[in-house]
Amino acid sequence: MALHNYHDTHLRFPHNERENTNSSALVKLLPFFEQLAIYNAIDLAAGNVANQTIDGTVLDNRVIDNLQCPSESKGPLMPNGKAQSSYATSMGAQDMDGCDVTTVVTYPDPYDSNDDGEDPFNRGNIRADYGRSGEISGVFGRGYFTPPWAARFSDVQDGTSNTIAMGEVRMVCSSGNMEHGGGAGWAEGDGMWFATTMPINFPTCEGENGYTGSGCANRPNNWTSMGFKSLHPGGAQFVFVDGSVNFLPETIEHITYQRLGDRHDGEVIGEY
Repeated sequence: MALHNYHDTHLRFPHNERENTNSSALVKLLPFFEQLAIYNAIDLAAGNVANQTIDGTVLDNRVIDNLQCPSESKGPLMPNGKAQSSYATSMGAQDMDGCDVTTVVTYPDPYDSNDDGEDPFNRGNIRADYGRSGEISGVFGRGYFTPPWAARFSDVQDGTSNTIAMGEVRMVCSSGNMEHGGGAGWAEGDGMWFATTMPINFPTCEGENGYTGSGCANRPNNWTSMGFKSLHPGGAQFVFVDGSVNFLPETIEHITYQRLGDRHDGEVIGEY
């Protein structure tokens, strides 16, 4: 509902933005899920939103109850003191480097301009003003460059009921949020760039049940840890662009999962 109401107001979905305001799409959604007071306390004109102090707490360290899943055993704060969100926007089947294992399969992106089987815009690092927003597989960009980008309904050419908008994440298991002991919390523009490229619940939390020593652990510059995952048995919850919530099993066929992540590949979705 928050995503749809935001789109009704701004005529596109909220974007992640590293430069200028330094704010995630979740920050822009605050007024639309009963967090208007916090949003109104932010000084957007001052920039660096994630590091602004709101009522005595840095926004990036502030726990937002609406964004917490009770299943997260590690609690709302990461070891670096940044606050987690259990939900993040999706870049879709974007090329994500950092770990070379056979269980991470690269989606055959139809926008592969080099025909080498890889998306030339790794991790969604594109400039929307260069006309390259079509190279973002999913609904949301990383927001690494200015101007940032997020899709409109009209950009979701595969159908809103066939395209993932958001999903469950475990930020504490993701290197983009824990890199070098610093990293980003839920409010930071460069902290919420998750993708469907990796299998659901792919283990990157060392020392937890299910961690296999895959070589894809949560470590610096390992972007394959930026996948969707939860502690729910057998899968994770996803919000589709039409507003529906679907539990996708971790056993879903990889190609089907990637087609659900991509907003405009024109491929037929398999059973899931």
